[in-house]
Amino acid sequence: MTTSTVRSVDYGNRRITFQVSRAETQRLRISVTPDGVVSVRAPTYASDEAVDSRVMRRGRWIVRQKEEIYELRRLYGPKR
Repeated sequence: MTTSTVRSVDYGNRRITFQVSRAETQRLRISVTPDGVVSVRAPTYASDEAVDSRVMRRGRWIVRQKEEIYELRRLYGPKR
């Protein structure tokens, strides 16, 4: 069974909002969808603080991914 919550952290002058899904998994995984949504899949035993800390450590990568998606949308328009 998975549970989902929405959380956010401040990274520099940006706020990173992300969807956290908890499941019986061993690793915490962060992904950015083509729509720019940040998704975190975390073990059920991982604390909110541990999840937030990992998102902060990966903040530069997350921001860069979202900027690339924004730029591609600006150049080519929305996905149809």
